Amino acid sequence: MNAPFARVGGTYAVEMKNEEVTHKPHGEYLEILPPEKLVFTWISEGFTTNSTVTIELVEAEGQTELTLTHELPADGIEDHRVGWTNALSHLVEFLAQRH
Repeated sequence: MNAPFARVGGTYAVEMKNEEVTHKPHGEYLEILPPEKLVFTWISEGFTTNSTVTIELVEAEGQTELTLTHELPADGIEDHRVGWTNALSHLVEFLAQRH
């Protein structure tokens, strides 16, 4: 992922694998407000052709609260809910190991 070089209008691509399939979502950065907000399109072949993801970070009681909103068609909500829940769980584990 090329996030460290993110700029509005720039693009990104990621590769996610599990035992059964590989997904390669990609899109364009729409809004970047470090360290508070990141908005980007999300295109995942076979799942959604164009949707928008917003990640917002706020300080809450000395910690950081992350809110992720993915705007997409109703028929894609459950698959993406499972995917984002899994990804955020991995993030929590990763951050816990760093402290």
